[in-house]
Amino acid sequence: MKYLGARGYIALAAIVTAVLLIGSAILQRQVFRAGQETASLRISPADFRLLNGETVDLEVLSESSAPVFAVGFQADITFNRSQLEFVEAVPLNGWKTLRLEASSDRVSWVLTPLLSDPAVAPFLDTQSLGRLRFRAVGAGVATVGFDQSRTILAATDPATGNFVYNAAMSVQSSSGAITGATEEA
Repeated sequence: MKYLGARGYIALAAIVTAVLLIGSAILQRQVFRAGQETASLRISPADFRLLNGETVDLEVLSESSAPVFAVGFQADITFNRSQLEFVEAVPLNGWKTLRLEASSDRVSWVLTPLLSDPAVAPFLDTQSLGRLRFRAVGAGVATVGFDQSRTILAATDPATGNFVYNAAMSVQSSSGAITGATEEA
């Protein structure tokens, strides 16, 4: 086996270093950059209080860690059917509902930005996606929350154009107390 001279080892080290630097730059631009675009989804208000028969409007909010262009939103929202009844879902202006399916204890809601060129909505900081209305039907503690395994906020990075399949990294539910009797002032 023939050994490389000092110049050969230096050349080999320079080539390996260059390959590692180029590979790192590509990964930083393509992979790690996409991982930085994250959002927290929450339902606001976090706490509510209702009398039996009253309605509550809950806003669906996204809080982005960096500017992104949202291209779609799919949410599976669960609630306790013994305390709440789903009334309606209203998307934010500039968005439209593609699908809305409601069962006795779950709402499946798919939204997309209205057609533009391209069909995207810029998100920065806190952004409302729409509101959900529920009616109180029974006394007790009611929770409205996301099924995180079925909730997706699809987005693209405006700087690189990278597609982020699901920027929704965390979710926060809302809960409320429902009383059966009219409260006296």
